[in-house]
Amino acid sequence: MSALASAHVAGQRSLFSAKPGDTNEATLYTCNARRATILSIIIANGTSSSANATVRWRDSSASTDYDVVVSKAVAGNDTGFINEIVLELQNADLIKITSGTASALTFTALVSEYIGEMQV
Repeated sequence: MSALASAHVAGQRSLFSAKPGDTNEATLYTCNARRATILSIIIANGTSSSANATVRWRDSSASTDYDVVVSKAVAGNDTGFINEIVLELQNADLIKITSGTASALTFTALVSEYIGEMQV
């Protein structure tokens, strides 16, 4: 197993969820660890109508937002998956979310957090 793979396995995996009650941008996850990796994001639509989801990464060290997904349509009573991303975050970086329809979408991120020094 490579050193990177060993460090990845050692990370603590956690789920973080948020359901915005309006169409304003909200924070799904704040990296409080030394480093973290976003492994996937699940977007569940609990209404009968389609709703759009937007996900952004805030690189706090550069004070810059990057689009991850913009206006991804999630059909009514369905679930969307963002599996083909691996976002490496550092302390104070954010994952921000927006639901195009108030109270329609629940966002859940699978995150692997690295609290201590990583060995590579």
